[in-house]
Amino acid sequence: MDNPKIKLLAETLKNDYYSFFCFFWPLISDEKLIRAKHIKYICDELTVLGNSIINRVKPEFDWYIINIPPGTSKSSMVSILWPTWLLANDPSIFTINSSYSSDLSDGFVRKSKKVIDSQTFKLLFGEISFTKETESFFETSKGGGRYATSTGGTIVGIHGNILISDDPLSVEQSYSKAARDRANRFLTSTLPERVRNKSITPIVLVMQRLHDDDPTGHILEKGANVKHICLPAELSEKATNKDLYESNLLDPIRISKDVIAKKKIELGAFGYSGQYDQQPHPEGGGKIKKEWFNFIHEKELPGNLIWDLWVDGAYTKQTENDPTGLLLTANIENRLYIQRFHSAHLEMPELLKLIPNFVTSFSEKSKVFIEPKATGKTLRQLLTKDTRLNAVEIESHLVSEGKEARIQTAAPKVESGRVYLVQGQWNDDFIHQLEGFPTAKHDEAVDLLGYAVDYYFDKKRVTW
Repeated sequence: MDNPKIKLLAETLKNDYYSFFCFFWPLISDEKLIRAKHIKYICDELTVLGNSIINRVKPEFDWYIINIPPGTSKSSMVSILWPTWLLANDPSIFTINSSYSSDLSDGFVRKSKKVIDSQTFKLLFGEISFTKETESFFETSKGGGRYATSTGGTIVGIHGNILISDDPLSVEQSYSKAARDRANRFLTSTLPERVRNKSITPIVLVMQRLHDDDPTGHILEKGANVKHICLPAELSEKATNKDLYESNLLDPIRISKDVIAKKKIELGAFGYSGQYDQQPHPEGGGKIKKEWFNFIHEKELPGNLIWDLWVDGAYTKQTENDPTGLLLTANIENRLYIQRFHSAHLEMPELLKLIPNFVTSFSEKSKVFIEPKATGKTLRQLLTKDTRLNAVEIESHLVSEGKEARIQTAAPKVESGRVYLVQGQWNDDFIHQLEGFPTAKHDEAVDLLGYAVDYYFDKKRVTW
């Protein structure tokens, strides 16, 4: 490569990933590149991170999380051309790439290989020789390359200098707790073990926010050392770089006001909130909203209330399982009063000790309503045997009809102003679960409120 102009161009592209991205874009897309501000911003961040990888030094952060709407070139930036740029700088760098679908991650590798095999790439950076090549894997003679897998897939005998997870969950998978747990385990347990140097290898995660406990939420909650780039389609407090927005839009050409209006109709409030607004549930809630509740001080409660306790039990300390929920309620004059809500991971002995302290305001007419699971039957028997509390199993059509039916039962009564919350620190957790359903991390509040509303307001109840 004796041509000075080619040498200069090659050095420019190697030093600046944004220039490399724009230059090679036509090889991976038939569409003209729309140079929105966020593209340069993310490319510049990847340049800094990439230089750490190339120089084998520890980057500033262990995790780089990018939350950004679909259709903003995120995969082209992060999963296709960035690993290619790393190889242009150093053919010994190996990238492990995962996605919720192996077809998707395989496609990233194919497009990356297409660029490397192009005459333009070879002219600028020299020809890279390969020792292995398959649909999802290639290895250079220098020990670098790319490997694609799916979330939860096996990674045997492969170790990388950089790990990339691009959409670890599909929208449909995000509704499944089992799928979310699998994705979270894969990102925090499997991937970190597939590195060449544990002390310096970062993980890049790029996705939309689909649930409170999706991989982004899970990693942020763990308190990891994270560089978090959050870029909703419309400017909001969630945006980590407000300078990227024009007329309050992140990408005014591809995600215009008309596109946003259309997506809000097509996806609904929750779908739009997660995929485009980068928060798992809409601001102000979904089927139940905070402003529908009445808040009162404990001293304002009517006298002679008969308090009941509702129990949605998990009876385990395992944090990957749902916690046990307790709701203390009373009903008078067509109003439902809630004195307290508590959610915690409790084993049976701990719960048996907690309940008598939780219900100090009980009368002889008070009841403990227990969801009729197998372990719930055990709790009822133990309370009947060891306490003076009136423990009964919940008898309601809602037991079999599920959570959607429970929140649909509760919502009209809350909206009509019939539900009163005693002011306390528990209010925020209770309301967050209700507003965030079905994408909040936990939903004991949904079950318990649904059961209580059905019991107190359903005039047809005869077996209770």
